[in-house]
Amino acid sequence: MAPIQRQNYLGPLIILARFRIILSLILLFSAEVFEISSLEISLEGSKPIFGVDWLITSIGADIFWRQCAQVLVYLGAVLTLIGYWTRFGLLLILLGSGYIFALLQYHSFPVHIHHLWWFSLLLFFAPCAEKYSLTAWNRIYYRKRFSSSREPLWFCLGLIFFFPGWHKLLSAA
Repeated sequence: MAPIQRQNYLGPLIILARFRIILSLILLFSAEVFEISSLEISLEGSKPIFGVDWLITSIGADIFWRQCAQVLVYLGAVLTLIGYWTRFGLLLILLGSGYIFALLQYHSFPVHIHHLWWFSLLLFFAPCAEKYSLTAWNRIYYRKRFSSSREPLWFCLGLIFFFPGWHKLLSAA
């Protein structure tokens, strides 16, 4: 069997890199992330959200935690944008935006931007730092190789489709 040439993978790697850059820019200029520290959020009398109510009730909605989540998202978005420590940056985005997006569900009406969290989770397991990044430049300079498995990506896609269906089954009963 002939070895697979690296040129065949350049197309998907470029698409993933562009997706990483666009997601970082969206999070950097997101009004929801920017305004989270100035919102008046009260947890008293609010309806708990299935799945994330434990997070909000355990941490709370204090201004300190909202500003910490803001810093996590902004720092992670900058690291992800330039492609330096990309997975660590995406982890920071996942932690900060998970809290922010869950907290926004308690504020007056549901805000449907949680798909950005799922996209960040997919990029966390994807080789999105292979092109247009400082990590790729460093890897070329030092001749290091990176390989990633596709099983976590398939698992994330399964989660993305499983939880909405699970929620529909629970809410219909």
